[in-house]
Amino acid sequence: MSEDVLMPDFQEIIAAETSSERSGPAAWSRTVTSRNFASLRPLGRVRRIGPQPAGQEAGRPAASNPVASNPVALNPVDWGGTVGAIPDEYVVFENVFVTRMGAVVEGNDFFMEDMLFRKKDSGDLGPEWMQRYLRDYGATPTADGTEISSHKPPVKKSGTYFLLTHGHTRNFGHFVHDVLPRFHIFDHLPEELRRGATLLAGHHPLPMQQALLEAFRGDHPIATISPGLVWQIERVVMPRNPMSSVAVSVPALRHARERMQRIAGSDRPPASRRPVYIARPNPPAPDPRRLDNLPALEALLDEYGFVRMHCETLSPREQMELFRGTSVLIGLHGAGMMNQLFLPGDATVIEITARPRKPRPRRPNGMPMSPSWIITLSQLLGLGGYYSIPEWRDEEAHVDIATLRDFLDYLREEGKLG
Repeated sequence: MSEDVLMPDFQEIIAAETSSERSGPAAWSRTVTSRNFASLRPLGRVRRIGPQPAGQEAGRPAASNPVASNPVALNPVDWGGTVGAIPDEYVVFENVFVTRMGAVVEGNDFFMEDMLFRKKDSGDLGPEWMQRYLRDYGATPTADGTEISSHKPPVKKSGTYFLLTHGHTRNFGHFVHDVLPRFHIFDHLPEELRRGATLLAGHHPLPMQQALLEAFRGDHPIATISPGLVWQIERVVMPRNPMSSVAVSVPALRHARERMQRIAGSDRPPASRRPVYIARPNPPAPDPRRLDNLPALEALLDEYGFVRMHCETLSPREQMELFRGTSVLIGLHGAGMMNQLFLPGDATVIEITARPRKPRPRRPNGMPMSPSWIITLSQLLGLGGYYSIPEWRDEEAHVDIATLRDFLDYLREEGKLG
């Protein structure tokens, strides 16, 4: 059903053309108390996609709850941290209000799928945080909770909407690991929910975001809510965010990778294989991602034959062709490293970061040298993830050139550098 076709009892309310500076009472307001995903579970409203591995408790770190069939039960001694497993779950809301960022208001309850479902509950969200998240709306603390308001009245929409919204709409990394894996839930919804459903997404302006969203959506329409506007929707499917820094849905991650591989043309062998360096400008001090010996790093990569690439200069198709033919991917911590989901299964990922970490032995041993979200994903995807530790001197960040050279010599011996 098209988003513009309304049921007789769901007549659209024409939004008043009033500015956000208008004084007086808001056209729409609710006093709400934020609630997390777990609060819905005792009510029987949480629905799950697929079974959880036997013995694995949702939200409990896998390393402290080892299960033979659990693919993410990593050794915390080798890893330097733990990675948990979360189920693919969703909730269906009926006749609720939804904001541009995908927040759902049901009566006096407030839900946000990309924050509350993974690590926060109502006690963690203060008035300043709420106002920052709801920057297009009014968010005023009251004795009973937070009053959310809009100067425009709600617009009623019929049909079923599936939330793909996320707060970091311009960030390609968050788009890949926070938005695309939700299609694992959408693609496995009961037919009565998927049939005619509209995807409700944020405004993703990057060409690669638009290309992937267009390819993933299939025949389903996509809609967005204008800033400051509230929709009153007949039915909303809110998925649990399948990714975070401490937990991951492996099926959802691999589902996204498989679809990205097909889009990139994994059925065709690449014309060639080569090592690729994702280049990015070195930010000025004191940015935590600055590397003070970046020229030395790039000279080393030139010595070992890495092709230097600036992703923003390539079309989506050119990027896909580049990464599906990459043997070793190296780059600074950032969104560009999420292109590893296009890599062939035998590729190696090396991340460079300016964040201080405890040094580890230099010789690669098949595990990352330190915990990292980028490298966590490469491990779960079955790629060869390695991690270079910068040396910190006088508050400056220097890539450990000796460690990295050791890595590259090892990879050359393995035949991955040509």
